[in-house]
Amino acid sequence: MSVICGKKSQEVLDYLLRRSSASAKNMQFPGPTPEELERILTAAVRVPDHGKLVPWYFIVFEGEGSVQAGAKLREIFQSENPDAGEERLQIEE
Repeated sequence: MSVICGKKSQEVLDYLLRRSSASAKNMQFPGPTPEELERILTAAVRVPDHGKLVPWYFIVFEGEGSVQAGAKLREIFQSENPDAGEERLQIEE
């Protein structure tokens, strides 16, 4: 592992070692504000791209588009998992 120098670098590394992804079932409205989303996407474009897959882009669903996308995801999941209960379907939506 390479040596990281500087207090700020160490703080960032410590944060990355503590973080964990959120579970989809724990996500709920409201989502991030436009300002928060801008910061999230700005950080996301800086991730390593070892496969050199750029250019790539983000699709942000908001408002009615978000509702329609969720309904379609639920429909696809339900068709692939016909025994899924309502609670699981709501997570997928």
